[in-house]
Amino acid sequence: HSILRMQHLSKDSPRIGGPTLRKTQSSFWEDAVNFNEGTIPQSIIIAFCVGTVCGIAAFIYYTVLFYLLESIWHTIPEALVVDKWAENLYVLWIPIVGFSMAILTGLTVVFLGEPGDLAYTIKCVHEKAYISMNHVVPMVCASMFSILGGGSLGPEAPLVAICAALGGFVSRRIFKQRNRN
Repeated sequence: HSILRMQHLSKDSPRIGGPTLRKTQSSFWEDAVNFNEGTIPQSIIIAFCVGTVCGIAAFIYYTVLFYLLESIWHTIPEALVVDKWAENLYVLWIPIVGFSMAILTGLTVVFLGEPGDLAYTIKCVHEKAYISMNHVVPMVCASMFSILGGGSLGPEAPLVAICAALGGFVSRRIFKQRNRN
């Protein structure tokens, strides 16, 4: 089975433009045994690892988020508000939580750094093919506080940024990938 694969010409051969495509003879099995960069077996293994890491991260994120949502909007009000405040004042819990979470979101940005937004995420993925890991902690904290306070509809966009950073970390640090494909 012949596969078209990008191969760099030697230093002595003339190069016009970038790398050239040259037909090489290698089978899937040979690629799996050699585990060369850019081969299908290597890409499958990296994709499996990145998917597993991102799946675990998303599971942890959702577990913590749902626990905090249950605590802030059900458990704590039942312990502090219900039967202790006048019934017509129960509604004050909403602005108290919203304001508190807004303050915590702002403090996250000030002390942990800018988490970036969806446009930043897309720009990083298109230009560098990864997002720096120093955006993960601010993104997790800011998005959690924002969702808990009712300022966001859900964690989809933050999870895209978090998983893009984790995927870049796994491929660049564990598998030593530098090329984009």
